[in-house]
Amino acid sequence: MDLPAPESAPWIPLFRAPQFGPCAERALVLAALGIDYILLQEDGSYVLLVEAGAAQRAAGELSQFEGENVGWPPPEEILPPEVPGSLHSLVGYAGILCSIFYLQRTRTYSLDWWQAGRGDVDLIAVGQWWRVFTALTLHADEAHLLGNLLFGTFFAFLLCRQLGAGAAWFAILLAGVTGNLVKAQLHPADHHFIGASTAVFGAIGMLLALQWKPRPSRWRQWAPLIIGAVLLGFLGTAGKHTDVPAHIAGMGTGLLIGLVWRWLPAPLSPSVQTALGAATLLSLVFAWAWALA
Repeated sequence: MDLPAPESAPWIPLFRAPQFGPCAERALVLAALGIDYILLQEDGSYVLLVEAGAAQRAAGELSQFEGENVGWPPPEEILPPEVPGSLHSLVGYAGILCSIFYLQRTRTYSLDWWQAGRGDVDLIAVGQWWRVFTALTLHADEAHLLGNLLFGTFFAFLLCRQLGAGAAWFAILLAGVTGNLVKAQLHPADHHFIGASTAVFGAIGMLLALQWKPRPSRWRQWAPLIIGAVLLGFLGTAGKHTDVPAHIAGMGTGLLIGLVWRWLPAPLSPSVQTALGAATLLSLVFAWAWALA
C-alpha cells in the first residue's frame, strides 16, 4: 500500500528497483537502525525514500550493508553426482563396527579382541602402531556403538557427496588414526581409549573445512568454524563414554585434512576412488591381523 510522504519534511529517493524484494530488504535495514523511510510504487518500480536530514546516514549504512553482501547469496552449489557404491560403503561401515562389537563381546575364536585392539598410550609408545587403527572399531556398549553408527553414517554420507566414497572413507580413517596418534601423545601414561568418534569428528572437521570460503562479512566467513564449535559442544562433551580430547583431536585433524584436500585436483577418477576405498579397508584388516597375531 502506497503511503503519501508527509508535507512537514522533505523526503528524497534513496534507492529504486524494479522488484519489491531489494527495496524491502533495504527498508528492513533502515528500520533496524531506527531511520524513518517510505516505500512507494511509482511508474512500475519501487522507490525507497528517507528524510533529507537522514539521507547521508542512511546512504552510508546501506553502502556498508551492500558491501558486506557482495556475491550473497552465493550461486547454488550443485553437489557432485553420487559415486556408485557410496551407499554400499555406509552399509559396510555399519557392518564392520557391528561385527567387531559382536566379536569382542563373544570372544570369538577364544581371542580377547578388546585387549588386542584397544588404544593404550603406553603400548603405542613402544611401537604397537596398530592400536590407533583397531581402537576406532571397538565400543564400550550398545549406546556407544549406536551413537557412532548414527552420527558417523550421517556425516560420512555428506562427505561422500563432496569427495566420493573411496576418498571420503580414506580421509575419515586418516583423520581418526591421526587424531588417535595426537591423543596418545597428549594423554598421561596408563590411558586407554576406544571408539569411532575420533574419526566421526574428523569427518565433521573436513566438512567444515570444505565449506569455508572467504566472504566479505566476517560472520559468514567464520560461520563454519562457529558451527563446528557448536557441534563439538553439543555432541562431543557429554555422555558416559565421552573422550573430549579425542573429539578435539579428531576435529582438528579433520580441519587440516579438509584444508589440504581443497588444493587437490577434483573430481578423482573412479579408479582412484576404488583404490582409496580398498586401501581403507585393507588398512583395517591388516591392523587387526597384526593385533591378533
